[in-house]
Amino acid sequence: MREGKAVPTEAEKVHHPEELVELQKAFCRLLAKLKSHQKSEGALSKLSESDVQKEVELLKEQYEFLQALITLLPSPMAIVDENGFVRFLNQSASKFFDKAVAGANFAQMLKEKFEEDNFGFNLHGMSEEKILKTKDTREDFLLQRRELPPIKGTRRSVYLLSQFKEPDWNSK
Repeated sequence: MREGKAVPTEAEKVHHPEELVELQKAFCRLLAKLKSHQKSEGALSKLSESDVQKEVELLKEQYEFLQALITLLPSPMAIVDENGFVRFLNQSASKFFDKAVAGANFAQMLKEKFEEDNFGFNLHGMSEEKILKTKDTREDFLLQRRELPPIKGTRRSVYLLSQFKEPDWNSK
């Protein structure tokens, strides 16, 4: 029968019972194939959902591990966006900068903690490493900067602080 037509034409009518039997057999074969494909599709769908779920769980575990590692890192670390605002501070950085929080201006945080020199806390003009001296104890710290790959078009930098000790070239 043609699509959308309720009454078959003379050519489409079944004239012999054998034709009807053959049509029923063909219909049954098509129905069996359809059911087989539906089962396969269901199995593939379940398999892919299961695989995706496993990958998601693995990514969650990796994320939690890295977050714990970064958070508990003994050196102060901050992730700063291209506008100079802090997007993440680990626990050490928060303590070091007296309870600083995400969203703070990183250059301002540096100004409050360290003596200013010709660098002037210009983050964009900073080389990958800079030695800074604290205002209160006059200790030297090494500030290291590394660029992260852009995330959704936004550039971010990681800043890591560590106490800096001049090498003693005279000791053996």
